[in-house]
Amino acid sequence: MAARAFLLFLVGCTLFSDKSAFAVSVAYLECFRDLNSCGGYAWGAAALAYLYDNLREASMHQTRTVWVYEHFPALCSNCCRLSQIYDEDYPRALRWKLKRDKGLVIPFRKALDEIKVSHITMKVYSM
Repeated sequence: MAARAFLLFLVGCTLFSDKSAFAVSVAYLECFRDLNSCGGYAWGAAALAYLYDNLREASMHQTRTVWVYEHFPALCSNCCRLSQIYDEDYPRALRWKLKRDKGLVIPFRKALDEIKVSHITMKVYSM
């Protein structure tokens, strides 16, 4: 049971994490019914399919995406602020608190138009 709980946590927080930050779907428990067969699953292909599905969702206009502020900090000054309760152990999506102002579209577009290469932060993610 402990091994299954750990694997559920590992899979839910690394391979199949989402913007909920704390929820892990119990649907993944079925994958760990037989622990001997876990090594035979195509985890990489499943993770890529999950990634592509989340990228599709993130590209929808009604979705609030916060990853952009990590790489384009100049955009953040008009529309978000750093969370006071953020801890480095939390998912990065919790680092930013968005302002709820509907009038931010025009300043945001202006900031995007004026962005320079020096305003872009390239970060290499490692596990």
